[in-house]
Amino acid sequence: MMIFLCPEYREIIIVVIMKVILSSSSQSQSCSLDYRPLVLSLNNEYRTSGILFTSSKNYLSDELSTFVGNMIKNISNNGILSTVIDYNELTTEIEYYESKITRPLLVFVINEERDLIVLETLSKTIDMNYPVWLIIFTGSSKNNSMCDYCLNTSVNELSLSFRTEMIVWCCCNPNYLHEWWSIDGKIFRKGYFGNWSYETGVQGVDKNSLFAVRSAVNAPLRIAYVTNSVFFKYKNGKMGAFMGDILSELTKTLNITPLMKSESIFGIYNKDEKTWTGMVGSVWRRDVDMGVGEVTMTVERREILDFTLPLILSPCRLYFREPNSTLQWSAYFEAFSSDIWMIMISMIVLIPALITLIKIHQSKKMISHIIAENYLNVWGIFCQQGLSEFPARTSLRIVYFAMLVSAFILSAAYSAALISFLAVSQDKLPFSSLDEFVEDGTYKFLVLKDSADYDLITYSKDPIWVELKKLMKAEPLLPPSVYEGFYQVCIEKAAFYASDAMRMSMNNTFPCDITYIETGRYDSLAMVLPHKSPYTGILNHQIHKFRDRGILNKFIQKHFNKKETKINTYNAVTIRGVAPILVVFTGGITFAIILLVIEKVIFFYARYTATTRSGSVTPINVQHFQHSFSFKVKGHNNFINGATKVNNDNDKFLFPLKNYYP
Repeated sequence: MMIFLCPEYREIIIVVIMKVILSSSSQSQSCSLDYRPLVLSLNNEYRTSGILFTSSKNYLSDELSTFVGNMIKNISNNGILSTVIDYNELTTEIEYYESKITRPLLVFVINEERDLIVLETLSKTIDMNYPVWLIIFTGSSKNNSMCDYCLNTSVNELSLSFRTEMIVWCCCNPNYLHEWWSIDGKIFRKGYFGNWSYETGVQGVDKNSLFAVRSAVNAPLRIAYVTNSVFFKYKNGKMGAFMGDILSELTKTLNITPLMKSESIFGIYNKDEKTWTGMVGSVWRRDVDMGVGEVTMTVERREILDFTLPLILSPCRLYFREPNSTLQWSAYFEAFSSDIWMIMISMIVLIPALITLIKIHQSKKMISHIIAENYLNVWGIFCQQGLSEFPARTSLRIVYFAMLVSAFILSAAYSAALISFLAVSQDKLPFSSLDEFVEDGTYKFLVLKDSADYDLITYSKDPIWVELKKLMKAEPLLPPSVYEGFYQVCIEKAAFYASDAMRMSMNNTFPCDITYIETGRYDSLAMVLPHKSPYTGILNHQIHKFRDRGILNKFIQKHFNKKETKINTYNAVTIRGVAPILVVFTGGITFAIILLVIEKVIFFYARYTATTRSGSVTPINVQHFQHSFSFKVKGHNNFINGATKVNNDNDKFLFPLKNYYP
């Protein structure tokens, strides 16, 4: 094998297959064997980079050998690489080049019927859709049977398909280049390609793409769909939903007659039987020509199917029932972060201790009373209360002033943050990522039954998907449709893995309120065809035109981008709505009453204890003091039962008071 291509270039090779069996007695020719101008013209037309000559060495005559040698020399002088390979190696060479370059141009010269038989045999062993063919009928045989075949054939004997590109030149006269293809592998089609002559070269070739020229299928297509699909609906001969509108437009544009076939599931790979099930299996076995629905593009499916251009790219999400709006009991603490709360608690604990150290040497009170008093003062400052007596010492004034400013700032910030938490009733999600969903472990995991997502979960080696598989329901219990998936979410504690396009296709007909979290994956949804289908190219060409002309976007806007009109409703505030405030208010009053009762009990107990320790008290005989009495002020500490009138004229003694009554 001779490798002469640089992998950096996407090049088209001209492979000239010269399998010409010339009888030594056959010398008459109606056309010259010098096809170099035609080869060079096609080289310029397709911008090829090399020519591969193939012939049977056993039947190669001296004349043909000389001709091939001269052609290689002439083409090489023009800077084009070339070589000669036996035609028996063509199948191997085509398989090699199919994975290396885009498309070669194969030129096959037919001189006799035996050459045509060789070409028919080759067509059954190689992919006729991969290369671009140039078939030259020389008309050099003794009879004109090959010329008649070239001009009048109507049978597909060369395994042609809809996307086969085969250029044919028939016996020099007329100097027209035709193209041959087939509609469905059976119906033969012939069309005009261009003109060629030695003087002018190739002319009149349509510069548009193949599918712009070959713009209609004009044949029936077998189309499979899933009955419970939300992307495709078929009822009473009419197509609906997103892909239904696209397919309906395609059938009109390409003149396709749809032959519909229903399937119950999308299909997965059965490892035991090594086969595919459902709609995917029907397309894989070529029981149908196309499959429509929300078919996800995966690596495994791309190996056995052809996908059209993506119709929509949608993010995959995990949907679950929206939690009920709950009271934000923790909102009183969420207003500040944990760091700020720790600083505030530290200030309330440490500052009273600092004030106690400052006061302890100047106060005759018990230390426990000083500490309690300072803690009450500090707590009152943070509750926006003032001091009953502002201290005289400068050090204490600085401490209290700093606390007052700090408490004011913290109170203002706390009030603003608290209002925002209490004013808005937020839905607190139980998890916000797949990792948290796995850690929660209380929800069942749902995917569509017999879908690509099921295969992803089942066979994936990714750690997160392995954990999700443990939470997934058993296969018989998985939802068979998108609606069933969302229905299970509403009646059970479950989460449904689906694309956003599937959710939007439900048209908001959910049994309950649904919310979601992002998963980071995207689904590419497209139509599917059998591997190397002849219709893949023309469908992609037409879908590309739909996209350029806005038709595809029109269908997306119609089915997926519906904007709901939100009506602002203002509900009356209920008892439940203000429950946190009422609880705080009621709790404060209750706590104050409890403190009051405790204080009364403590004072009553202290008074009772003091009375018990002093012994019994003898009632005072008031009559004894009714007329007069006297006592020394500084020398005695007698109990005084009432008010006395003091005579300021004498500083040491009190004169008798008459008519005194306590």
